[in-house]
Amino acid sequence: MLNFKPYPGTPKQASTQADPQALLPEEAPLNPFVTEEGKVVYSTIAMMLSFASLLFKNKFVSWAALVTGILAAATERRSATDLITITSTLALALMSLITIYINEIISLINLLR
Repeated sequence: MLNFKPYPGTPKQASTQADPQALLPEEAPLNPFVTEEGKVVYSTIAMMLSFASLLFKNKFVSWAALVTGILAAATERRSATDLITITSTLALALMSLITIYINEIISLINLLR
């Protein structure tokens, strides 16, 4: 039978040794859209919603992509690569919105002639 040791060493050495819980790795977050700091990555969600709206031609998903793209521009940190990512996310969200409403835009232009 094996002896169970809740900490390495003897109980007398326990007060001088490091906490064994500190040696355990931290658990990964369950949500893939939450970073290590606990921030939600809105640009990833906006990009996925933009592609979904282009694929399924859904107006609600396209508006949700634009809103989450604006949230990404407002809340995420600023660096050169993040600025390019947020700009491309907003551009894709706008393109998906224009693609969804292109028939209405063309009919409105024809009506104004």
